[in-house]
Amino acid sequence: MQALLQDIRYALRQLRGSPAFTLVAVLTLALGIGANTAIYSVIHGALRLSYPNADRLVVIKTVYPQGSYPSASYPDFEDWQARVKSFSHLAARFNGQMTWLSKDEPQTVNVGYATSDYFSVFSMGPVAGRIFLPSEHQKGAAPVCILSEIFWQEQFGRSPSAIGSPLNLDGRTCTVVGVVPVPRPSGALPAQVWIPLEPQPPYVEHGSNYLFTVGMLRPGVTLAQARTELAGIQAQIDKQFPDNAHGVDLVPMQEFVFGNLRSIMLVLLAAVGFILLIACVNLANMLLARAADRAREFALRKALGASPRRLLQQALTESLLLSLTGGGFGLLIAEGLLHVPIDAWPKGFVPPSDVRLDGTILAFTAVLAIATGVLFGIIPALRVLRHDEKQALQQGRTVTESREQNRARSVLVIAEIALSLLLVAGSINMALYFMRLLDVDPGVNTHHVLTMAIGLSPIRYAKPVDQQRFFDNLQEKLAALPGVKAAAGSVDLPLAGSNSNGDFDYEGSDPGAQKRLPFAERHFVTSGYFAAIQTPILEGRDFTRHDQAGSQKVIIINRDMAQLLWPGRSALGKRVKFSDEWHEVIGIAADVYFNGPGTPAGLQMYVSVDQYPQSFLSMILRTRGDPMALTEPARRAVGAIDPGQAVSNVTSLQSLADSALAGQRTSTTVTAILGCLALLLASIGVYGVMAYSVSRREREFGIRMALGANRGNILTLLFSGVFRLVLVGIAVGSVLACAMRAWIGSVLGPNGANPVALIAATLLLCIVAALATYIPGRRATHVEPIQALRTE
Repeated sequence: MQALLQDIRYALRQLRGSPAFTLVAVLTLALGIGANTAIYSVIHGALRLSYPNADRLVVIKTVYPQGSYPSASYPDFEDWQARVKSFSHLAARFNGQMTWLSKDEPQTVNVGYATSDYFSVFSMGPVAGRIFLPSEHQKGAAPVCILSEIFWQEQFGRSPSAIGSPLNLDGRTCTVVGVVPVPRPSGALPAQVWIPLEPQPPYVEHGSNYLFTVGMLRPGVTLAQARTELAGIQAQIDKQFPDNAHGVDLVPMQEFVFGNLRSIMLVLLAAVGFILLIACVNLANMLLARAADRAREFALRKALGASPRRLLQQALTESLLLSLTGGGFGLLIAEGLLHVPIDAWPKGFVPPSDVRLDGTILAFTAVLAIATGVLFGIIPALRVLRHDEKQALQQGRTVTESREQNRARSVLVIAEIALSLLLVAGSINMALYFMRLLDVDPGVNTHHVLTMAIGLSPIRYAKPVDQQRFFDNLQEKLAALPGVKAAAGSVDLPLAGSNSNGDFDYEGSDPGAQKRLPFAERHFVTSGYFAAIQTPILEGRDFTRHDQAGSQKVIIINRDMAQLLWPGRSALGKRVKFSDEWHEVIGIAADVYFNGPGTPAGLQMYVSVDQYPQSFLSMILRTRGDPMALTEPARRAVGAIDPGQAVSNVTSLQSLADSALAGQRTSTTVTAILGCLALLLASIGVYGVMAYSVSRREREFGIRMALGANRGNILTLLFSGVFRLVLVGIAVGSVLACAMRAWIGSVLGPNGANPVALIAATLLLCIVAALATYIPGRRATHVEPIQALRTE
């Protein structure tokens, strides 16, 4: 122990005696370890399910030729629950909205309709009160509800008196019986209020898929075993109901929730891994140079009786001090970074409370720092121990580097350039990809558009005619507001995702075409919808008030669908069949990217709400000025029709467009920062090599200048030596980048890997290497030959 303390004191004196070396080494490691700690913290917080037995949870998907979907019918769910033995619990839910008649004003609340086992699946024991009883899921049971913990805190101040109190939802009073926590994430929209799921027509038939179904595997049951059992049972069900036959699949909850996010996180983790490697290569290069300079010191200590083990321990102590200090400062950098980008993440992506430097993160940083110190500190130490003591003592202070040491330093520089090229090319790739997304025409004009959601009570607006009358009146009132150019409504909004799709048949199709075609999105809209979002109708007409429930059923389809079904011909007047009815095509609209510009538009059908009345619509107001300025007038228009009607999700369409690109924007920003960091570390590495080389070759340069060489000759000599290494590093990095094209394509799509990024990264690295070479090279050209020749 005493020897270790002595080594630490000696290492501290050595590091204090070389402040420039210590500062650069600690800063380099702090940047590398800090970036890794920050990204690992985000991954640790984001890719984590916050409830017990999460590894045993699976989501059931129904599988069709067109794809698989996380939804099931209630009869299928009942059959699975009764017959599948692989699950200890099987539960289902679906989402909805209700109007809560609070004391202040009507509010829209997100409601989760859940089966009796739902809370058991997610291990959601009550925070207060109790969960639902099995009898409360039966028809005719007294209406009860459960509050989420967040809703309980926000609306009731966590008051115990909330238990047993009445809650008026859509004009129906239910009794609050408990409070449950909110699992994050659960693969579904977080509910504020829970209600027992009670199946109602028409949602009790096979083929009416609307339930999000989750199962918990019994201990010892594998995913493959459960998948086989479920598939066999579903095959038996399909024989009974062949018209609604479909396959089933099981997806682990972890994969279902984080599937798309995982690939982006892996890219970021690989990127910061490269950053740390570059930092470690820099450290190894500096330690190698420092070890060469201290070869005489080590030879002298060895001659005085120090054992190789003792010298190696001293070298490792110094290396570990550097890495642990760098790790400490890296934690400070990570703490600062974690508070910068939170607002840039998509809503609901990484709550700030889940991204923190906890014990796991501290342990990760400590292991990272120690591993860095040992792995990249032991190699220079072993090399200096192999020095010939007599040669080192005879050469004085300027010990000549061996060919082996020079080769090791060259290999490290080549590795640094190759890794930097990968990172810089990747960040440029992401930037180019994001710019392409920004250039994609979303099919709508997102500027000056206000949106707000209206969900009608199924009790007060039970009849379709009442629903239609309300929205007709509201559309007229909103259109008459000062500053409003157009008003319309739609069940789902552009760039906010599509909520409804299904199969269809079409006029002139061959037998079996319905099974081969992809599903088409179904968008329920009012008349004037296309004018409000400024999506052009390329052929035909818009919906009008004459397209009523009793008239000929009509639809508008997008250009992609028209070209797929009737290539080279006009689709106007043709017919499409869905919901067992034929619909005449009256218009062809431009493609709209409902799921964001990174996802193909696909097949889209627009259906008039006058022919298919809806209880929920998002109203769309095209305004002349700031859309948010019309929020209160729009609310008053709703209240003028029904004072008890709540309004929710009031926002601008531009905000939805920004949210659709939030994930790509964040990834681009992070990779750009990492790319700049890689350039910085590469410049530090090349500069360090050149500065060291110049200091070691001052005598050589003096002799060359004494023999007639000019400053241009010296700079050419230096540049030729550096750029041989740079070009080899670029060649190695290019090969690695080409090998990673498939991986980049899996994250960014088939056109994600852009060769322009590799060319731009090569030019940037060449410029950085040239600058890093010129600065110490310029110093070399100012060496006085007489002074250099007198130097030992």
